Amino acid sequence: MIESPLVSINIPTLNSERTIARCLRSVVQQSYKNIEIIVIDSYSSDNTVAIAKRYGAKVVYERKLPRQRIRGIMESKGDYILLLDSDQELESRAIEKCTKESEEKGYDALILREKSIYNEKSRISKLLAYNMEIVQRDPDAYLGTALPRFFRASFLKKINSIPDDIGYFDHAFIYYEVLRLRAKVGYVNAIVYHHEIDSITRFVKKFYKYYGLCLIPAMKYNRKLTIGRSLPKRIYFSKEVVSRPQIFLGLLSLHTLKTLAALAGVLAYMVKSLVP
Repeated sequence: MIESPLVSINIPTLNSERTIARCLRSVVQQSYKNIEIIVIDSYSSDNTVAIAKRYGAKVVYERKLPRQRIRGIMESKGDYILLLDSDQELESRAIEKCTKESEEKGYDALILREKSIYNEKSRISKLLAYNMEIVQRDPDAYLGTALPRFFRASFLKKINSIPDDIGYFDHAFIYYEVLRLRAKVGYVNAIVYHHEIDSITRFVKKFYKYYGLCLIPAMKYNRKLTIGRSLPKRIYFSKEVVSRPQIFLGLLSLHTLKTLAALAGVLAYMVKSLVP
């Protein structure tokens, strides 16, 4: 009997106790059982690590998200690697579907369907959920938003490093590097659920820290990719969206708020760079 391929699930964390238990529960309850769980923690001060260990995860430590991604890849022993975030959950057959699709059709990277878990009472949460629904349809590495999460390990392990200070752009840069290796990319009908932000304050803080402060370093590494990923998404101007003025204006307002938060981060980065 041929043994099923080992799948490594990589999860970077930083003070993630609010969502990490639900994330890990969705992993251990997968129909596909030949897995290993690697949590790459950025020295959390809450109960993240204790929770991870309760679910049988191997915990290693690394600072900064890009380094966490690379450390997880290097620690992985699997034939395939799934890049998961601590605020996400998998449908029960996600890994089974991804493995089957890759084995049978020879894909090196797979884009999963992404759906949002959101607060019905929060307008920004609902807008983010709709944004997630439409933008993942565009897999273009530069102008799109959809990103593969399930990879053939041999491709990821050829990526020795990505810049430490590119924050929000880490996953896009990994996708870019895998495409340079001529990976065969496809879609799979498997769902990863994402917990959406439900307050404007948290939204602004996220894009200030992980986008604005990292924009200039990311531009230095790959200007075209960074600009493409920063522009308003081209699907916003599709007939489906434009024909719904309230949604269209809502998405543009969301992007404007994101841009303002990012600009504040860029200014803070520039000021910090000038200080001896």
